[in-house]
Amino acid sequence: MTFFTSRSRRLPAVAGRVALCIVALACRSGSPSQPVLRPVEDSRAPTARRADLEAMAAQAEQAAANTTGDAALRTRKQAEAEMLRARLRDGDFNVGDRIYVEMRGGQEPFADTVTVRPGRVISLPDMPDISLQGVLRSELQDHLTREVARYIRNPDVHARTFIRVAVLGAIGKQGFYTFPADMLFTEAIMQAGGPREDSNLEDVEIRRSERVVLAKEDLRRAMQEGWTLDQMSLRAGDEVVVGQERNTDWWRVLRIASMGLSVVFLTIRAIDLFKN
Repeated sequence: MTFFTSRSRRLPAVAGRVALCIVALACRSGSPSQPVLRPVEDSRAPTARRADLEAMAAQAEQAAANTTGDAALRTRKQAEAEMLRARLRDGDFNVGDRIYVEMRGGQEPFADTVTVRPGRVISLPDMPDISLQGVLRSELQDHLTREVARYIRNPDVHARTFIRVAVLGAIGKQGFYTFPADMLFTEAIMQAGGPREDSNLEDVEIRRSERVVLAKEDLRRAMQEGWTLDQMSLRAGDEVVVGQERNTDWWRVLRIASMGLSVVFLTIRAIDLFKN
């Protein structure tokens, strides 16, 4: 009985990790014959394009306007539209974001990680600060190339963006993590230690300044359809909060029930022996 119980306690955690891995692998492989609604038409694109975000914002606004009987859904769609419009207006980069930049064409090649500073600017060697106000991640490389070309002839610029977010709640290793913007959301969860035995992957939220910006329904869809962090419009400082399963005592209940049945069986057996 003790052996069964110790093994049983680990089953929810193992099952949760295996399930999340399966979801992540399924998201990578995709299903070309079964199109699904995604936040970006080409889900393989590492970053959302401006035209895609414009279409998504218009779709959310239209859905909010057409929703009459479901106040919660209308509020969700309005919040989604506001978030997308703010992203289009302000760009993707906030203080604390990190960008890996490789630059050739000048006197010396440059390859290093730079951090977005107050004012949404970054610094590259031997040139003034470069503003990222209003720049999307999908526009970054072209934007940097144009800016650097003002000081270096025919520069070769490559950039990769990272997002620093907090992963909290019922997760293996709570804390702050810096993830590539094109990382799948499910992979980010696994990087943070994966689900625990009491994790509830049906109850995950994205919070920004104590406000829920992506609710449970959106997060379930994100895991099922293989969204990247960029496609979810995550920003530096956002919190990924994994909910806790409320019925974590079910193995204990099962163990107690098993013990009760064992007592009943032994009692009946003892009575039979006494009669004989």
